[in-house]
Amino acid sequence: GDGVGDNSDVFIYNPYEWNDTDGDGVGDNSDVFIYNPYEWNDTDGDGVGDNSDVFPYRSSEWQDTDGDGYGENEDAFPLDLNEWNDTDGDGVGDNADYYPMDEDRWEREWPLAEILLISLISGLIYLSGKKDRDS
Repeated sequence: GDGVGDNSDVFIYNPYEWNDTDGDGVGDNSDVFIYNPYEWNDTDGDGVGDNSDVFPYRSSEWQDTDGDGYGENEDAFPLDLNEWNDTDGDGVGDNADYYPMDEDRWEREWPLAEILLISLISGLIYLSGKKDRDS
């Protein structure tokens, strides 16, 4: 036996356990969190129990607020499901950044030829519609 009388032993058939302080069914000797009935194991040793740890096998991460699969410690945008990295450090996430390697640019720049072509087409459409109304 474990040296604890059966009347005081919560685990009378287990010689390695005899008390369960938090009443979670896991004996204090194996329970990493003896005062928390919702936690009993910490696989990665980060101090956050496996039941609430989103990353139970990675000690550097335990929470992912936006649910994008990237933990708070590595997620540059912890509240944005669509962004997690900012390679150039310009504050615009790589997914939305047209220039993820250039900290000075992030929006798409329209070449002058495209702007002129769009303006020309818009003007022709306008004039075509105006001509039809004048007739």
